[in-house]
Amino acid sequence: MRAMINRSLPVALFSPSLIPGGAERVLVNLARGFIDRERQVDIVLSHATGEYIRQLPRDATVVDLGSRRVLSSLPGLVRYLRKRRPIALIAFQDHCSVVAIWARALAGVPTQIIPTVHTTWSRVLCEQSSLKVRLLRYIARFTYPSASTVVAVSRGVADDLSDVLQIMPELIKVIYNPIIDERISELASEPMSHPWFGSDQVPVVIAAGRLSPEKDFATLLRAFATIRHQLPCRMIVMGDGPERCSLEKLARDLGIDGDVQFPGFVPNPYVYMKHAAVFVLSSLREGLPTALVEALSLNVPVVSTDCAHGPREILCNGLYGTLVPVGDADAIASAVADVLRTRPQTNAANAVAPFTLDRALQSYTALLAPS
Repeated sequence: MRAMINRSLPVALFSPSLIPGGAERVLVNLARGFIDRERQVDIVLSHATGEYIRQLPRDATVVDLGSRRVLSSLPGLVRYLRKRRPIALIAFQDHCSVVAIWARALAGVPTQIIPTVHTTWSRVLCEQSSLKVRLLRYIARFTYPSASTVVAVSRGVADDLSDVLQIMPELIKVIYNPIIDERISELASEPMSHPWFGSDQVPVVIAAGRLSPEKDFATLLRAFATIRHQLPCRMIVMGDGPERCSLEKLARDLGIDGDVQFPGFVPNPYVYMKHAAVFVLSSLREGLPTALVEALSLNVPVVSTDCAHGPREILCNGLYGTLVPVGDADAIASAVADVLRTRPQTNAANAVAPFTLDRALQSYTALLAPS
C-alpha cells in the first residue's frame, strides 16, 4: 500500500531555460496539469529566458538560478532544495539530471530526483563524438542509478538508455509525453489569417521543430523542391534555431524561396497544422516527437522518417501515417506528393490516446507517492 502524497510540498520542474523545444513544451504542459490538480509547482530554470515562459500558468512559481550554464547553477539549486524541499524534482535534459542528483546529495534533502530522457543516446554519440558528450555519458552512467526513477519518453528510448548507459531496466519507467489536452483543439479553432490558407490557395505542407541539424530540414527542402516541380504547393517550417540562415539560403539556391516560409517561433502552431494538407517530420533522430502527435490529434495526414525512436511507435508501424527512410529526399517527396494527390482522410484517435495530459499526470503522480 502506497502512502499518501504530501500535497503541501511543491513539485519542481528543472530545465536550462524555456527556449522553445519539445522537452520545454512538455514541461509547460506538466506544470499546467499539476496546477489544475491543485499541486504547487516550481519552475526552476538555470536562466529564466525563452518564449515558453509566457505560456506558463500564472500560479506557477518561477525560480531563476541566474546561471548561463547548467553546471554553474549547482550552488543555486542546492540552496533552492534546502529552502523549498520539493517532494520531487523532475529534470529535463541529461545535464540537468546529473546536476540535480549532485544537488540533492549536497543539500541532504529527501527530494526525489526524476530525470526524463527525451532522446536516444546511441544516435547522439554517433552524431556528436565530442569530449563533452562522451564525458556526459560517462557521468550519467554512474549518476543515474542514484535517481529515484528515470523516465524515458518512449519504449525505444528506454531500451536505448538501458543498453548505452547500462542502467538496470527496473529503474526506467516509460511515460509518454503529456501532449494532448483540450487546449489544442481550442487553439486550432482560432481564425486563420495567413494568406496562404484561403479557399482558392494551393495546398500547404507544414513542418515544425528546432532548426538544428538533427531535424534535417535540409533534406526536407530538397524533397519539397522535387514536389514543387510536380505539383502546385507551398511549405511553412515553424520554429527557430542555429540553422535558420543556412536553410533560408538553401531555399534560395533551390529556387523555392517564394513558396517556403520560415516564420520562426509561432505562439499558436495548431491553427496552421489544422489547415495543412500534410505534416512532415524529417528528423534524423527523435525521442518522442511532440509535433507529430499534435498533427495526428488534429487529423492531419502525416509523413515521417522512420528514425529512432518514436515515429514508428506513434504511428503503429505505419498504420496512422507514412514512414520513409531517414535522409531520403526522394522518398519524402514521393510520400508527400502521394498525400497531396489523394487527400486521405485521417482518424487517429486511437493513436494519440496514450499521449494525453491526464494519462501522463496519473503516471507522474504515482511516482510521487512514497512507497
